[in-house]
Amino acid sequence: MAHLSPRTIQPSAETERIAIAVVCWNEHFLVGKRPDGVPFAGFSEFPGGRVEPGETWEEAARRETLEETNIGVEVGALLGAVAMRHENRVLELRFFAARPVLSPGTPRESFRWIPRATLRAEDFPPANRRVVERIIDGDDSQIV
Repeated sequence: MAHLSPRTIQPSAETERIAIAVVCWNEHFLVGKRPDGVPFAGFSEFPGGRVEPGETWEEAARRETLEETNIGVEVGALLGAVAMRHENRVLELRFFAARPVLSPGTPRESFRWIPRATLRAEDFPPANRRVVERIIDGDDSQIV
């Protein structure tokens, strides 16, 4: 697994682009559980998903967060980029700082607001760990 600058990876037919929103609200982070039957089932996750053709990374992070959680967000700075090989393709993940547009309320089932202090107890996939460690350590000045 490589930690990359956004310019390091060139998309190809084998590259799947995944935009992830690290949503912060009042020192809490929006975290869900990956469902059964998908890679990394049972692991914790931030909202996110595939970047569709013609869509920017930020647009994908915003759309996926709304679809998965029913919470509209403003997407900010890039927090990190990771590339990893999974099965027969390369996954390029980009993590973006985000915050709710309005007071968020309760997200859809499987997502919940986790206090910063308890994030360490969550079991995130390896590709997420560098960003999670930054958040836990308080090195998240880019979180909007």
